[in-house]
Amino acid sequence: MKEAGLDWFYDAFPWANGKSVITTRASEWAQDAVCRGDGVDTQWGDGTSVGSGGTEEGGGAQGCSRDGGRPSGSAQVGSFEEDEAYEWVTGKVPKWLATATSVLDLVRFLHCFPLAVAQAAEYARIYHTGTPEELQQELVRTGLELRKGRRMTQKDEYPECFPAVVKLSLMKILQSEEPDAEDAGHALRKLALVGTAAIPLDLLTPTEKKAVSHLQEHSLVTVDERGSAAMHALTQLVVRDQLTERVQRPALLATLASVLEVQLGKFDPDKPKTYFIGRRYAQHASTLVQHAREWGALPAALARGGAGDSVASGRGADSSAGLWKSVVSFCDKCGSFFLMVSNQYQEAHCMYAASLACKVALRGDDHPDVAASKENIGLVLKAMGKKSKAKQMFTEAARIRRKVLGADHPLTKKSERLAAQ
Repeated sequence: MKEAGLDWFYDAFPWANGKSVITTRASEWAQDAVCRGDGVDTQWGDGTSVGSGGTEEGGGAQGCSRDGGRPSGSAQVGSFEEDEAYEWVTGKVPKWLATATSVLDLVRFLHCFPLAVAQAAEYARIYHTGTPEELQQELVRTGLELRKGRRMTQKDEYPECFPAVVKLSLMKILQSEEPDAEDAGHALRKLALVGTAAIPLDLLTPTEKKAVSHLQEHSLVTVDERGSAAMHALTQLVVRDQLTERVQRPALLATLASVLEVQLGKFDPDKPKTYFIGRRYAQHASTLVQHAREWGALPAALARGGAGDSVASGRGADSSAGLWKSVVSFCDKCGSFFLMVSNQYQEAHCMYAASLACKVALRGDDHPDVAASKENIGLVLKAMGKKSKAKQMFTEAARIRRKVLGADHPLTKKSERLAAQ
């Protein structure tokens, strides 16, 4: 790895950029770590999964980055072996070298899961935990507290002990006497609602941004030399599912949506100088919309494949109107970016569909803004080669505009021309 110029992995181990990183037994991984021929760092896709058995579905090198940065994703390889987990813990907490049996009991309790082992070791180092038994007892108590008053759903993605490790670290931060401890909790929950890597910290308030240092110290997030944050996808899942109360969700979504509305409001598809804005924020906006849907905070959107499906409006929900208005604003911008700049048609469709659902909920079925969204979806479907579905959307947009704006309005004629093509 050193010869391949991958020294940075030692600092990021056992995870980086939102993905689990290798263990030393993943001998096959190194073959995909460097692009063939020129030694440039490999950039993996989000689905990369490389192990001793070779490359699994969605894996393999998918291109290279010459910008000098690190790969946007990294290889994902199962669990530690027991001796690896033992060495990792005792490397962080040398005083436990004399308690080998207890350390092994601890890592077995943690299922040798790299994220859990690493975070538990950092916790023991920071808080000078006396013995491995004491840490295990704390984790057991925390796990019982998590189960209290709620039905636990076992996630296939992580062992049952992992949420306890994350919660224990968060509890210690919140219980500390640091003035920005509460801001750290808010920052963690916000970062769990966007992408895993290259997260702009200007999505946070100034005090939350400052409090991210506490999250770094506990291995909950990392911040790179460019000032962008990364958070492991499984840590995000735990924070969203088990450490964010229902009463907290509306405010978190509304705050992040309003920030994205402002940031993406500066993007203009006709001005290439603004394209970096789309690259910086659009994917995070898309992820936020996905989680808002999962939490039931948005009107039911068009089905992913069917442009002609009906939209459940839920009209008159004043408490959600602010969020919906922000979603309309930044989703239209994201749709333009994905369609016209990055050619990510499925992402564009999802953004325009979310905007359409919110517009119908806010303004009714027959509104010029609704017609604009249907025309936008038609343009995406046309670019995807789905001409018949695109024609349905153009026809519906023309019908609304004819009804509201009149047959002679330029926008009506535009939709009719698109429908006739």
